[in-house]
Amino acid sequence: MNNPQEIANTFNNHFLTVANTVIGNIKKGNSDSRDNMDHSIYLINNSNSTFPRINWFEIDKIIKSLKAKNSYGYDEIPIKILKLSAPFIISLLSYICNKFLSSGVFPKRLKCAIVRPVYKKGDKLLTTNYGPISLFFF
Repeated sequence: MNNPQEIANTFNNHFLTVANTVIGNIKKGNSDSRDNMDHSIYLINNSNSTFPRINWFEIDKIIKSLKAKNSYGYDEIPIKILKLSAPFIISLLSYICNKFLSSGVFPKRLKCAIVRPVYKKGDKLLTTNYGPISLFFF
């Protein structure tokens, strides 16, 4: 297979079916008992009634860890500009992040990602030997 479109479609089909396979195994009881637990019940039983707040120190740490490049994501804001403007916008960013957590709503525009196959091990010609990695547009 040499056609890039055909390769992309093959990986896409594989990654789309992996979740259904896992769900099928859970329904058949072929997985660890922890995997069979209802995830919403787990979260309710193992967390406080509210999510912890994100403070601006955490956001500042994340921004400082980014490489200062001219490249940008979906928002078209270069990392260099984000780093330079951080002292002026950190309070707003922490407010927005906390609103996402408290409301349980995450904007659709921030759910965009490019999924790339990453080779794990084994025969490089088998799609099952690759895992998906998401490059998010923030």
